Amino acid sequence: SNFNLNQSLGFSVTNQNGISTSNAIFANKFNYTLTPKINLESNLFFVSPIIQDYNNANNLNIQYDLLLDYKISENFQFKIKMTNMNYNKNIL
Repeated sequence: SNFNLNQSLGFSVTNQNGISTSNAIFANKFNYTLTPKINLESNLFFVSPIIQDYNNANNLNIQYDLLLDYKISENFQFKIKMTNMNYNKNIL
């Protein structure tokens, strides 16, 4: 098929400098083949703290990326990506 969707639910716990945080992560991974040469990929993550901060009731963090992959020839590809993820932090 041209369309593929994978969903998962995960939990993470980190401890940094004596401060523990825990998150629930709902991940959606999409892959759509438009043509044999053009592929569209996307990740959509909903990240929520397991222990809510009562000072801020809306702690849902939505992160995404979108990649367009165009295979022009066997040895040449054009890729463009849009994201709001910070890959320098290990939050996912």
